[in-house]
Amino acid sequence: MSLETNDWQQVGPVMEGLAVNGGWAYSSWYRSAAASDQLKGNIVAFNMKKLNKYQAQYLSPRSYLYKKLSFGKFKSYSQNVKVSPYMRLGHGQSLGASSKYIYVLANENKLPGGASNGFYSEEILQLKKSDLTINKVWSIRVDVGSSGRYFYNAAFAGDNTMYGVFHNAAFGRYEFWRLNLVNNRWQVS
Repeated sequence: MSLETNDWQQVGPVMEGLAVNGGWAYSSWYRSAAASDQLKGNIVAFNMKKLNKYQAQYLSPRSYLYKKLSFGKFKSYSQNVKVSPYMRLGHGQSLGASSKYIYVLANENKLPGGASNGFYSEEILQLKKSDLTINKVWSIRVDVGSSGRYFYNAAFAGDNTMYGVFHNAAFGRYEFWRLNLVNNRWQVS
């Protein structure tokens, strides 16, 4: 997505999450596997109706790709790819797309120093599809008794519903939670 030697403006090449809606594919991209640990990256949108999915792989500047796109093809493809500003995306796996918005669960399961996030909140980002910028941010926190629930993975079903998965490794169990957006607040069940 960008020149390898330009670390400041590099987008990708590590892709995490994926959502598809209306002929567009949206994915979260990190500078490197280590960068995904820093929880910041870009959302990249691809107009799948205008891109040849097999030829698009040659957008990468990586030297192991022996085939390159012509300048004309690159110019044509670049008109059908959008890149968000560099932002906090969490682990980047939890994406969803509706007719107007992209949703990201910007989660982080560790605090500085490696401690568990416990009762700390996570964020849901609503991005505008038109320019991939943040439209709204909600903080969510799910408490059950004396322990918090952290969602490492989630799926969005439209503009008003998120399904989150909590994994309790100590007890070897999973919990599935539904969050509904009601009056601009996410309610848990």
